[in-house]
Amino acid sequence: AIREMQIKTTMRYHVTPVRIIRQYEYPEVSFLEEVPQYLTTVISDGINYETNSRKVVGLYKNYTITITSKRICINKGSLCKYVHGDNVAHILSREDIKNAINDLSLVLNLPINKASVCRVDIGANIQVDNPIATYLNRFSKYKYTQPSTMKHGINFKATNIELAFYDKNKEANTEQQYPYLLRYEIRIHNPKKVFKKLLLAEDLYNPQIYDKLVYTWLNCFCHIKLKPTNNHSPTYNDVKDLTALKNYCFDRIIAEYYEEIISQIEIARSKNILSSRNYFNIQDRISKASQIIAPDYIDPIIELKEKVKQIAYNNLSERTPYLLK
Repeated sequence: AIREMQIKTTMRYHVTPVRIIRQYEYPEVSFLEEVPQYLTTVISDGINYETNSRKVVGLYKNYTITITSKRICINKGSLCKYVHGDNVAHILSREDIKNAINDLSLVLNLPINKASVCRVDIGANIQVDNPIATYLNRFSKYKYTQPSTMKHGINFKATNIELAFYDKNKEANTEQQYPYLLRYEIRIHNPKKVFKKLLLAEDLYNPQIYDKLVYTWLNCFCHIKLKPTNNHSPTYNDVKDLTALKNYCFDRIIAEYYEEIISQIEIARSKNILSSRNYFNIQDRISKASQIIAPDYIDPIIELKEKVKQIAYNNLSERTPYLLK
């Protein structure tokens, strides 16, 4: 996505589409005879042993292009990098997207705007106030998925959509102009399922489709479940009787061993050791543990959520208010 976010932090969106053009749609063009000549670099030109046919893999700018007799796949690159050279210090407008797709069409002598899109990545670089781990350590679940460790961060792999959070400075190996730069992106692996239609490259600069991309990016973040936070030292109210002391110790243990406890609760339920009533009672009590915090404590997740919402608001092309409720 798509333009400079006019707020005090420096943030950017980018869109990375994966596009496919099929030979039967353009019978007048011989992919293998015409397209390879336009590549800036040919990585390989040989036989695909699975199909026993020729396959050419090459580069045009930062995009990897795979050419066979039946289709052309354009992937492994971002439009922002294609236009500006990087997606850290530069921005990408919706007009840039349109111009980049038109440029690819001219260079490859193909109607790239009509190519089907089989994956879209949309993300933003967010300048945050605390070390990246401060935020990542609070994420517990997205839908039914647990966070997995990835290079420089974590991700959640749900059906059709993957969420990724990582240290952009480390990933891009750049000088730290912004000390704490958190990258949040979603990777839509099956756009047709999300948009209920075949997504074409030209749809990426359609205002309605674009707004849905922005909203999906925000909505995914808002559905991440968080670990409880309990960092206050005991007060006289916490030790006034045995029940209060038990509650205090319970809250601290939950905050420290949240993932381990949650996983054991799920196992106990699956083995029918824990009844449905007790399961929901425990879940309710655990959620209350997150509310026991020091009065002067400012949750960094609140800071991050406000910045994510602000990015979404600044990037909605029609400023549709209901999307942000």
